[in-house]
Parts: sequence; structure tokens; C-alpha cells
Amino acid sequence: MRTTLDLPDDLVQSAKIAAVRRGMTLRTLVARAVARDLAEADAPAPPVRRVTFPIFRPSVDARPLTAEEVRADEVEEDRRLGALIA
Repeated sequence: MRTTLDLPDDLVQSAKIAAVRRGMTLRTLVARAVARDLAEADAPAPPVRRVTFPIFRPSVDARPLTAEEVRADEVEEDRRLGALIA
């Protein structure tokens, strides 16, 4: 089927160059590009991989940290980083 497309000049120029380099006609290049795009659009979307927490498995002897332990670790890290900067 014959049709007319209004495409940007730079796109047509790039398509013509690509067709010559690939040893095909512009018509073939455009037909393949459109077919590939339509096939991708019809393909099912890849499944969404849901991450569940925890994203690591704690060792057998691991125990949850208390809020006080976390705060103490943050204070210690701030002190250590402050000493590195000074």
C-alpha cells in the first residue's frame, strides 16, 4: 500500500543512510521499524518484581536492634565522621 508520511528531514536523512549501510531500501527499513515497534507494543509487559522485606536473611544469632541502640550507633558514627573531617 502506498502512503505519505511527513517526517523530520534529519530523521529521513538518517534513515536513508542507515538503509544504504544495511543494504536495503528505505521502504524495507521503515517497514521493519514499524513492525518491530508494533510487536514490542503488543508484547506483554515484563512482570513487576516485588521486593519483600527484609531483603536479606539475618543469621541465626541476629536479634533486632532497639531504638536506643540505633541512636547510640548514629551518635558514634557522627562523632567518628566529625573526627575525620576535623
